[in-house]
Amino acid sequence: MAGVLPRPKRKSTKSKPEVAPEEVPYTDTDRSGDTLDPDLSSLWWYGTVDSAFRPKGRNWPLIWAYIIEGGGSTKTTSATSMAVTAALGGFPGVVFDLDSNMSATTVLGYDETALKGKKTAIDLLYGRATLDEVALPARYRIGAGDDPEEDFEPIENLRVVPGSPAMAGADRALAEDADRNDWFAEILRVYKGDDTVLYLDFPASYGKMPYSVLRMLDELDSVIPSIKADPKAVKLVKWPSSSSETTGAPASWRCAAGVL
Repeated sequence: MAGVLPRPKRKSTKSKPEVAPEEVPYTDTDRSGDTLDPDLSSLWWYGTVDSAFRPKGRNWPLIWAYIIEGGGSTKTTSATSMAVTAALGGFPGVVFDLDSNMSATTVLGYDETALKGKKTAIDLLYGRATLDEVALPARYRIGAGDDPEEDFEPIENLRVVPGSPAMAGADRALAEDADRNDWFAEILRVYKGDDTVLYLDFPASYGKMPYSVLRMLDELDSVIPSIKADPKAVKLVKWPSSSSETTGAPASWRCAAGVL
């Protein structure tokens, strides 16, 4: 299943069953008169989160990539909503806005005026800054002005790598210097944070920049080809004719292709 968060981790090191008990006590927790509300607080795994999960012991977190060749396909909506929901649930994350339209950046609280003098995704691609130097605390507007203290509220556990209009030239920059194709690999190699997921919001096209990022995914990461639920949009997903066409692709990608 695409976009699966890591399984909860037990708080205690004492010996406990590896599976939840078959009998779960039920109570009327919401006072609705319905006695079939599960009392999850009795379970040893309730309320625990392994936010430091690392696939196969690697030093960087899970990667969820939102990509499909089509504008208005809900890539940004899916990426930001899933990121915010997970962050509020205790799973730290970073949203990478790799689109020159900067939609994810805007959703998470920053416009071009707010970004004046700040580093953006293009600085990561050129190697002019580190992830921690670029990533900003995600936020949402609560006032009509531009005061970062009075008119915005931070979104706990979430950061955003701001997009930039200059990302429109990312493919050309990679073509001009082959060494730049390792820009995302280098970010992952030196990563030392505690995020659970890196959310990648791509432009509505395929090219050198998306490839330079997607090649770093393995079978535990997720490619999420978000689309609107209408016949025209569904055609954007090119279904492989057999499982052999998806050999080596992330499991979530093969699942989305219907060949698992």
